[in-house]
Amino acid sequence: MAARACASPAAWTVFGSCPSVCGESCPSAKFCPECSETASETLVFDRCETIRLDEVDADRDPLMVPPCGHALTLSTLDDLMDLGRYYQEQKDESSGSLSYVGLKELTGGPSGEVVCSECARPISALFLRYGRSVKHTQLLHLMGRFYKKQMADNNQHCARVTESFARAKGALLQSMSKAKASPRPVSTRSIDSRVTVQDRVLVGDMGEVASLYHIPWRHQSIWKEAIKPAEDALAFFGRSLVERSPIMDLTALLVRKSLPLSQGSRRSQRKKAPGISPQSPPSSPSDKELSQAIRTLGLKDAVRADEDVTLYDVGSSSLILSSIFGLAVEAMHAAGVESGWYWFVGDLIGCCHLYNLEYKKMALDCGDTNTASIASKMILEVFIRKVHWMKERPLGGTESTKEYTKALQELEQVFRAESSERCGDNLRGAHEWALTGLEERVMALLQVTTLQREE
Repeated sequence: MAARACASPAAWTVFGSCPSVCGESCPSAKFCPECSETASETLVFDRCETIRLDEVDADRDPLMVPPCGHALTLSTLDDLMDLGRYYQEQKDESSGSLSYVGLKELTGGPSGEVVCSECARPISALFLRYGRSVKHTQLLHLMGRFYKKQMADNNQHCARVTESFARAKGALLQSMSKAKASPRPVSTRSIDSRVTVQDRVLVGDMGEVASLYHIPWRHQSIWKEAIKPAEDALAFFGRSLVERSPIMDLTALLVRKSLPLSQGSRRSQRKKAPGISPQSPPSSPSDKELSQAIRTLGLKDAVRADEDVTLYDVGSSSLILSSIFGLAVEAMHAAGVESGWYWFVGDLIGCCHLYNLEYKKMALDCGDTNTASIASKMILEVFIRKVHWMKERPLGGTESTKEYTKALQELEQVFRAESSERCGDNLRGAHEWALTGLEERVMALLQVTTLQREE
């Protein structure tokens, strides 16, 4: 009767105990430690040695048999797969058995591929038990490719903007004629009141300047054509990362198809294979379930890859906005500082400041102190631009010396407040190499400009 117990894998649950772990495909009958005619000849890899099949206690340490046919004990494969990295372990002091009682937050790089010690064929992706490790590795590889592609696309867009501005600059300045003096626009009719940061994306239309700043319509037409590549690039950077990133698609797949480790055994109460209680994954995960899946699966590195791409997008947007500002300054000088271009440049400075602050905040949130120091440097450079812009402020009209001095004092107060805040950013050594001399330069400019104006 014992021989019939091993007649086929389907017979394990009827006549005998499957030597493998519950939830995995049953091995063939020749791997029965008790009934196999070749049990004394079949070898099983057990940690650092090989033992005979008839020496295996499948109730204490079940067998795992990959398609190549070279069997391993469960504890051996768990060690090779570094299962303790993915699950919280609990050891029974009396029996010495190990159980996995919860999930761990995953950090670090992907796990290396585990191969059969006999034939070197990959075996790690062949068992449902190790699905979390395999999916984690797959996701990190996907995010790595996604990250590289996004960096290449971003660099291409930035290069396109640089080339376009170089070509358009000459035509833009040649077509500019001196424009008549323009009053300062009210706050509700200016670019900085219309350009906002929503979900770390610059939203606004920097081409519509004629009606806001009393700039000639022909200037606006030339301007819009010149900055179109820049606006296209900003739109690209502003596209929802959720739509572009593979993390959501793969997480949905994980929620639908990944099977957690099984706790206990359907074949025998005696089997002590470590496991976790099974759950029934939904067939159509909601946004809340996807979010929970990311937290539960602990895909910190993959989420960080998303954050890196977003941070790079924001940084690229800041650089392009700075390029738009530089082109606007050229247009202001061509059309005259008494024109509406002057006020447009001033409001662009406000946009640059707003976006650079967001860039720095995000870098600090990501723990990237080098990028945060670069963003701080860009913020200081905006203050320098602001001071130079104020020195060119049109005289006459409502712009009295008293009002001008007051504006400088307010700018100095803002600068001092942000400098004080920067001291608490904990940028460490990165702060020194990026910001050396810039704060002193801003203060010197403010003081000199104030003295010149008073004279």
